[in-house]
Amino acid sequence: MKRLIIVSTIFIFTTKLSFGQKSNDIFSLRIGYSSTNIVFKEVFEPSFQFFGNTFNSGKTFVGDGPEVGVSKSVNDKLFIDLSVSSFSGKDTKTKVNNNENYYTLKGFQIPLTINYLLRDSAKKFRINIGAGLQFLNGHLQQFESISTTSGQITNQISEIDISEIQLAFRPGVQLRIISNLFVSFIVKVSISTHGRYSDNPCLSLKYTFNKK
Repeated sequence: MKRLIIVSTIFIFTTKLSFGQKSNDIFSLRIGYSSTNIVFKEVFEPSFQFFGNTFNSGKTFVGDGPEVGVSKSVNDKLFIDLSVSSFSGKDTKTKVNNNENYYTLKGFQIPLTINYLLRDSAKKFRINIGAGLQFLNGHLQQFESISTTSGQITNQISEIDISEIQLAFRPGVQLRIISNLFVSFIVKVSISTHGRYSDNPCLSLKYTFNKK
């Protein structure tokens, strides 16, 4: 976590030095809801048979939850965005006869990105691309439930904790509803140094506070 704070400070300071043009924006506040999809290479992957063919259930696990973000414009094209999103989820991976494999997932992520508007900031519909760093923390539990004549037996198959820094790529679109209020849709794709992949689409409302 300390590494993220240090890198973030250097990141913001360097950006301010590099782009001296000012903006009328004080800051923007964004509130929304997002879905987080994480690939866990370490997991046990249940499989099932269908018409003689064996299918794997996949190593992607999903959780969703609220997201809050703040951003500051550097100039009319560039802005820095910092957000926090939490996620939790529970779903069944496979269910065959009396055997069921399911999981629970929870955690949070804190991305810091610098973003570039591909269209002028005065436009109603705006497209942006961005990149930066993200801190991801997650906790995954896998379970196997077996129903028998005497009752149901549940076993915990695995428990995995992750806490890592990732590279984040952040394309998105913004649509102005009224002055200073936007609907924003962002898809954040992240890859860690260990090769872990995650993505995080988010739909939110964004309000920009301007200087008077």
